[in-house]
Amino acid sequence: MNNLNEKICIYEDSQREVKLEKDEKEFLEALKKQHVFTYNEKLSFNIKHIGDEDYFEPNGCVGLVKSPKRTITVLPRFGNLDFNNVLRMWMYSKSSQQLDKAELISSFSFDYNKLLPDLAEKLLTGIDEIVRNGLVGSYVEESDSVMSIKGKIDVGRSLQQFAIKRHVYCEYQNLSIDNILNQIILYCMNHLRVLQSNDLTLEINRLSAFFSTVTLRQNITYSDFYQAWSKVSRLTPIYGKVLRLCEMLVFNTFLSNFDGTNAWYGFLIDYNYLFEDYIRKLLINKLGLNVGKWEKPKSFGNWIDNGLSREKSYLPDIVIDYNENSNRCKCVLDVKNKPIENIFSNPDIFQLIFYCLKLQTRIGILIYPSVKPHDLSRIEIKLPSINDKFVLFGVYHVLPSSAEEFWMAQERFVETVSTLAVK
Repeated sequence: MNNLNEKICIYEDSQREVKLEKDEKEFLEALKKQHVFTYNEKLSFNIKHIGDEDYFEPNGCVGLVKSPKRTITVLPRFGNLDFNNVLRMWMYSKSSQQLDKAELISSFSFDYNKLLPDLAEKLLTGIDEIVRNGLVGSYVEESDSVMSIKGKIDVGRSLQQFAIKRHVYCEYQNLSIDNILNQIILYCMNHLRVLQSNDLTLEINRLSAFFSTVTLRQNITYSDFYQAWSKVSRLTPIYGKVLRLCEMLVFNTFLSNFDGTNAWYGFLIDYNYLFEDYIRKLLINKLGLNVGKWEKPKSFGNWIDNGLSREKSYLPDIVIDYNENSNRCKCVLDVKNKPIENIFSNPDIFQLIFYCLKLQTRIGILIYPSVKPHDLSRIEIKLPSINDKFVLFGVYHVLPSSAEEFWMAQERFVETVSTLAVK
């Protein structure tokens, strides 16, 4: 690697591998380890060892990895898919709190080429608004020996204190800003220092002064965000916007200083599973039917391998109105993160028919992403051996570039699935 500031651009399903320097390999390994800690999930990228050399293989991850020497950018396999749609899908599916229309339309438009600085700037702008409106606090019970009376006097202890120090012992309430909301914000501001931008550092220092009595946490996990969201109310809407940016920073970003002087950062989203998670969360929130996924696969047979019994199992992506007792559902859905040219491939059809047979339904839906409108696809499969037929549909969720159109596409998609699921 000879060129400083070299830029390499590949696609997440590309067979191309990027040769890594030793420090880049260590950075990526640390990034994957942190992601498991904060989100309890593994990123799917691989570090392949070939001979004495190491190579980066995206394997479904999208985003960027920046070292002082170069930037590796990984784009979605759909080359004309706006990366902001990836961020919108992530926010919608992974955020601890449901994203409403106003937030989706008004927020989260980023410059892909300077993703982390852009995220940092938006986050600090939101924190500045919080500071100007006043940090959220709550009253906590305290007691202390004081010279002037406040709150309630503890007479017994005060008599002991007064004879010695001329102090009285009081119990009182004190307004504290040391809560989970402000702890997350302070953690994220401190996390951003590694970007080493003079302007950002000055702003972080200025804003951090308002958090001087807030505990600086060593780490933040997903459960901390659930606790924080329970504290957000209609009286503190700006905290919600800032928390979403903090979630993006904590869950998908790894910042480090390997050499003590230069900023390293990685921002990676596992696109292998994102589309499926997003579709499931969207239908759970908006379909109005019982939408779910099993916690674990169900067995459908056993086979013998060298004298050992092994189990075969299945796990549909989404089931609608599933009855555990009868093992039946109204409709079964399989989410395919594939180009529309691959619709109704034989393996996909065989898999969905199998799900329909096992779950005693005659309606199956394959869901595909698309960057432009596409007509509903339909195929009828007849099985003379059991004197029955299945109707399979190909439904496309359009992912347009603007946030307003993105929201409208959600509504159209859910309406289409609702119509098919109740046939």
